[in-house]
Amino acid sequence: MEVWRPLAEELRAILASSQAFRAVELRRFDPSSNGLEVEGWNQEASVVLLLSDAASAHWWDGRMFSHLEQWARQAPVALLNMLPIHWWARTALGIAPLVSLSNSQPGSANLCYRAQPLNRWQDLDPSGEVPLPVITLEAEELAIWAAMAMGDGEVAISGILIPEDRAEEGATPSTDEVAEEGATLSTDEVAWESAGVGPKKGERSKRLKAFLLPPEEAGPADLDVDRELASRRWKEFQGDASAQAQRLLMVMAAAPVLTLPIIRLLLEAKVKDATNPLPMAEVLVSGLLRCRPASDPTISHQRLQLELEPGVASLLRERLSPGDTLDVIRAVTAVIERRWNSKGNGHSFEAILTDPSLPLPEGMEGVLHFATVTADLLEQLPGNAYRKFAAKLREGARRKTADPFPPEQFRFEAIDVPCARLVCTPELVDPCFTSACLVELPSHRFDFETAWIDPGRSEVQSKVANRPGFQEWLLVPPAPEAKSNIGAPPLPVGPVVLDMLHIPSGHFQMGSPPEERERYSEEGPQHEVLLREFFLARTPITQVQWRAVAEWQRQEQEEEALWPAELDPDPVDGLERAERFRGQDKPVVNVSWRQAMAFCQRLRLRTGKNYTLPSEAQWEYACRAGTTTAFHFGETITSELANYDASYTYANGSKGEDRQQTTSVGMFPANAWGLQDMHGNVWEWCLDHWHHSYEGAPTDGSAWVDGEGLNGEENSERRRLLRGGSWLRAPRNCRSAYRDWDHPGGRVNYRGFRVCCLPQDLILYP
Repeated sequence: MEVWRPLAEELRAILASSQAFRAVELRRFDPSSNGLEVEGWNQEASVVLLLSDAASAHWWDGRMFSHLEQWARQAPVALLNMLPIHWWARTALGIAPLVSLSNSQPGSANLCYRAQPLNRWQDLDPSGEVPLPVITLEAEELAIWAAMAMGDGEVAISGILIPEDRAEEGATPSTDEVAEEGATLSTDEVAWESAGVGPKKGERSKRLKAFLLPPEEAGPADLDVDRELASRRWKEFQGDASAQAQRLLMVMAAAPVLTLPIIRLLLEAKVKDATNPLPMAEVLVSGLLRCRPASDPTISHQRLQLELEPGVASLLRERLSPGDTLDVIRAVTAVIERRWNSKGNGHSFEAILTDPSLPLPEGMEGVLHFATVTADLLEQLPGNAYRKFAAKLREGARRKTADPFPPEQFRFEAIDVPCARLVCTPELVDPCFTSACLVELPSHRFDFETAWIDPGRSEVQSKVANRPGFQEWLLVPPAPEAKSNIGAPPLPVGPVVLDMLHIPSGHFQMGSPPEERERYSEEGPQHEVLLREFFLARTPITQVQWRAVAEWQRQEQEEEALWPAELDPDPVDGLERAERFRGQDKPVVNVSWRQAMAFCQRLRLRTGKNYTLPSEAQWEYACRAGTTTAFHFGETITSELANYDASYTYANGSKGEDRQQTTSVGMFPANAWGLQDMHGNVWEWCLDHWHHSYEGAPTDGSAWVDGEGLNGEENSERRRLLRGGSWLRAPRNCRSAYRDWDHPGGRVNYRGFRVCCLPQDLILYP
């Protein structure tokens, strides 16, 4: 049936994407053909899944059983029945006994399956009959069948035995023989004989013939079903059909016109608890629908118009409230109106329904029947407004196709129009030009020592590793032109280098789990973040790197409006007891978030690379380097691995040296990605605004910035994120997930930053 085509195509796509099969083909099978190509099935491991409801004509005349018998002798074959099991007995499957099938030979044809009766009282003789698994599209049932087909002898699946047709070739029953059985040749039987596949003296044919109702019991041939018969047929349908199918049939009674797309719409709009097309199939095989005659024999199934048997339709419409009827009419009208509007004819759908003078567009001829049936339904509703509109619909349905260009209004005459064509083109020349290409900077591999503490142990383990990245050379002006600050460390001779390490793309759980020791509520809830690759500075920015960039002078090609204000080359000089924090290789401190952003802006303008501060997600992802523990080196921390207030302990760790000052960057082991000083030494600024939890946080690694972007006036004083802990803080505040904040202008002796370099097309803030 056409209703199963979308489901069949979806199943083919799922099977193909599972990578369990070399190839998955979806074929529409024509039972009148010679069958599928079965040659070569023994050489290739093939499986045949037949999607059907076993309710159409080629099942009743026996042709489908013949094909299935042929296939089942060559390869494993199963019938995916679209109908529930309690409907099977009403289809052609009712001629065959239900059995339990098992198999111990992987990939074998159906003839190797063992058939067992479903109960001890079932009289079963499987000799000469071919087993056929019959399953539904339930995941559990498909899994059991797959295990059985692959030789798992411990499982069994339901199925039938295809009776072997043991008739002599060409034998057909005589009229006398038929008469003796108390029946007459039906229309179907005559069709069988003319097709050459009529009922023979075989077991299968006898079962089919006995299963079919005699013609006199099939109900009157008259299309008008009386009320009593309609009521009986509706009750029979209620006894067999699901609740969803019953509701669908009720709303179909109020639809002005029925096609497969409109029935799907009604199923979606009015039977919202239906999760598959089964209710639609139950209605289509119920015997309560019939097709309207089509003027075009080649019309597609999608445009074929259906209608309920008149007696059943009248019975159901009496049970619908006016509100229900109007809801259904509006839903169906909306579908047809969208099609009308897509034609772009310039008239409203209501106008084309009610004005006989307007011509019908091509492909919308069925609108006349729609208008008539809608009028019938509206006249049954209370109120003069409905009856008046119904009268207008009936008037519009009597329309005749109007001439779009009536001769009394249009006078046509020939008009001479000048035209031209290009007969020659100028000679082509080869212009000279200069081209350029972008040469990528050479990559660099950095060697480093990484360390960790195994769970339950106190000693530190270490190993040597390396990581790809690049070096940014921060060129310095000659010494005589450089600004001098009293007490500031002298710049080294030559360029200052900034090491940038590659951080791979990936995903991680951001935040701390509820069971992590001494966690804060601001560190949750944990959520998965997916990030693109980027580069991050190997260490916090040092004082010599800061001074090198701070003393840059704007060049002509660098836009003046974008060049940041002057930066203090020696921000450490203003600190109390500055000697504790001074040193070329010590991290720069006493810089605000705004000054750190100005540093990044200078790098962007001078190098052309996308430098910025890391987002909070990027910082934690890089710090963890694939770990899930409180610190990247394990569940505890020691003063051998980081600079923090070691007079406190964490997770049964031991106390250590409290240095009470910053230390040179890079003196402690790195994490698995080569990054150093991620725990302790100095707090590091991030791009994000402060939020009290991760509720609503981005999941793509971007900075969580509210309002007008990065530097909008509304956010100029909003608190900004800090990560990593410092020399002044206890170990719980140096964990990978710990978060802190300060105002963007705040400057203290335990706060610095490191820079991030992004792909050119990636912006970390709105």
